[in-house]
Amino acid sequence: MHVTKTARRSLVVIAMCAGTLLMIAPIAAQSDPNTEQATIDAMVQAYFDQTATATAQFEQTQTLQAAFEAAQTATSAFNATVQTAFEQAATATQQALPTPTRMPVPERVAATHTINLRAAIAGQTAFLSPDGTRLAHVDLRTLCIYTLEGVEERCVSLEDHDLAVDAERIVWSPDGRYLAMTEDYFIRLDESDIWVLDADTGSLTNITDDGETGGFLSIDREKSLIDVAPLWLADGRVAFLRITRSEGGTSTSVYAIQPDGSDLGLITSITNDEGMSVFAFDLSPDGRYLAYNWQRATDEKASGLWLRDLESGADRLLVEAEIPVFLPMMISFSPDGQSVLWMDGRFGATRAPFEPEDSPMRALSLDGGEPMLLDEDALVYAAWWAPEGEALAYLVLEHQNPGRSGLFVSPAAGETGTQVLEGLYVPLVMRNYTPNIWSENNTIVLSNAPEEGLTVVQLGN
Repeated sequence: MHVTKTARRSLVVIAMCAGTLLMIAPIAAQSDPNTEQATIDAMVQAYFDQTATATAQFEQTQTLQAAFEAAQTATSAFNATVQTAFEQAATATQQALPTPTRMPVPERVAATHTINLRAAIAGQTAFLSPDGTRLAHVDLRTLCIYTLEGVEERCVSLEDHDLAVDAERIVWSPDGRYLAMTEDYFIRLDESDIWVLDADTGSLTNITDDGETGGFLSIDREKSLIDVAPLWLADGRVAFLRITRSEGGTSTSVYAIQPDGSDLGLITSITNDEGMSVFAFDLSPDGRYLAYNWQRATDEKASGLWLRDLESGADRLLVEAEIPVFLPMMISFSPDGQSVLWMDGRFGATRAPFEPEDSPMRALSLDGGEPMLLDEDALVYAAWWAPEGEALAYLVLEHQNPGRSGLFVSPAAGETGTQVLEGLYVPLVMRNYTPNIWSENNTIVLSNAPEEGLTVVQLGN
């Protein structure tokens, strides 16, 4: 048993008193008995008094020590009880939480109407705003903003800005205020910058102007900055690919910039080699992952679809392109960031009759697994995500069974969808680098090309 400091001192006093008695006993035997006896009696009494005090203190120490040990035992038992209670409460809370459910997918078309515009033909394209209230339409060298009823709000002459726009890659900002675009580098080899149009005012601004203009052969070959493939981030910045060409080679990086041209910043550098290896990419909604295509096989890297973790910098091959035509040309993360959708070129390289395996659209979960066909029973030649969750819409083309052609909606990639609209429709762009938008108000716009008119589809339940 542990003895306290006070108790040890009391025992020492007792021992000292006993020693004193042993010392004075012989002296007392030689002195006056009456005088010495009184002295001895007093000392003995003091000894007994001190002994009684020390004993009481010792007993008190024992009592306190026992109480302390009992308190420790009780505290341990209490902690165990509390821990058990917390664990039981956590289990009960988890059991009480509702099981996550998918967002309801529209199962029918509530209404349709036609706008007297053309798209996906002869340089004419159209792009639906995220909120589903406006349409940006490009007709050769003019860009106009329309309401979904076909009413023109304003037009901007691209020719006045000497801008031969890439009509396949015009993208709305999340708030529906701006449109980002570039020159047509991939077809015309024009030196390209990032341009932003204010859809409310009609103001068009080059926000990455590097002073270089003209075609590929006329620009400065010592060093040129080619900005392409703009897309919008959730925080309102424009992300884009910057291809830097110089005598030392070609490098490709991802940058971001504010729509007014301020705060240019590097997100990540992808390549540093002798050619242009990357031309399509997307960033996950949380900004953690970069999905991009790689078109030149090397000893270290295969052509295909790659995923980069921007926190660790690690790259992972998601899908290898067995032949060049299978290289992803359009890449799109799902709104929940769990899957990626892409389009390759196999449809254009295949002759009719087409099979489901000829579908250019594929999807893949980032958790792993094999690439998925969006519909195992039909040819899917265009697809895009719902504004939230993992649902998607896609277009089916069936020459052998025209009644099967039309617009389908599916609760998730890999699950066969439900046909909600029958007919031969095409996306609003020809090369489909930019996916159509399923807007926040469940509106989808399709082209009737080669027939005239755009079909506005309002989905419902």
